[in-house]
Amino acid sequence: MSPHQKENQMKKVRFIWPEGHCGAVTSTWDDGTSHDRRLVGIFNQHGLKGSFYLNSGGLGRSAQETGWKDYVHADEVKSLYERHEVGSHTVSHPHVWRISQQALNWEFTEDRHCLEALVGYPIRGAVIPFGWASGRNSLNETLRVLGFQFARNTDPFGGFELPSDFLSWRPTAHCSVDLLALWQRFSSGIANASGSLLNIWGHSYEFEDGGRWDHIEAFAAAAGADARVWHATAGQIYDYVSAWRNMSWSVDGRLVYNPSALTMFIECDRVIIPVAPGTTQDIGR
Repeated sequence: MSPHQKENQMKKVRFIWPEGHCGAVTSTWDDGTSHDRRLVGIFNQHGLKGSFYLNSGGLGRSAQETGWKDYVHADEVKSLYERHEVGSHTVSHPHVWRISQQALNWEFTEDRHCLEALVGYPIRGAVIPFGWASGRNSLNETLRVLGFQFARNTDPFGGFELPSDFLSWRPTAHCSVDLLALWQRFSSGIANASGSLLNIWGHSYEFEDGGRWDHIEAFAAAAGADARVWHATAGQIYDYVSAWRNMSWSVDGRLVYNPSALTMFIECDRVIIPVAPGTTQDIGR
């Protein structure tokens, strides 16, 4: 190989999570029942992050009123989920295929308005009640028009790849699976699979109903102890991946410009290179 060829030989560049973490773990939880309190406590103890999708119309209602479960109270939402993230799950949790488009728009916009007043930041994520596989494309467009940036659906795909479209965000698995076995499968492969993401979804009351609190506690302890993993909310995952994808590269791949407000990280020939916000970095290709 000539010196010119060596100089222009492409180096291997890979996506990497913040601070060079090999993998990321997030989780998303629907409805906002009182069992979120125990789940949040477990996550806070072990450093995990969650995104909690709430029905504002249920806040503060008791099992006697609902005929089902107790809900968290509006006045505790901000403090309870302070280390995590709140998203929209509609006001009243309707079957969306049974209501009009106008009613659906109101369900999400009113829920978003109520929740934003409680938490003090824009609500950017959503989950459609009950899912609706046959109508998901039109629903995703509705969410986009209503101002949402990401939406998790209820159809797990079993893998650890990043979503191509964050408004069609399929989770890895439901919380009813063997969580420790899932963690072992994820953790055993993250060193060789740049950008691995584990995303669990469910309802906190499922651990109570099924007597499975020990399962989520064991998972949280194992995942929280792994220093290779970045624990993030859905919004943090969205922000970082979107910023990484929006970086600008020179034709020869040597220069990269980071237009975002986040520090981005690149793995280049197994060396972690930070790219500060608003700067151009020569990665030495």
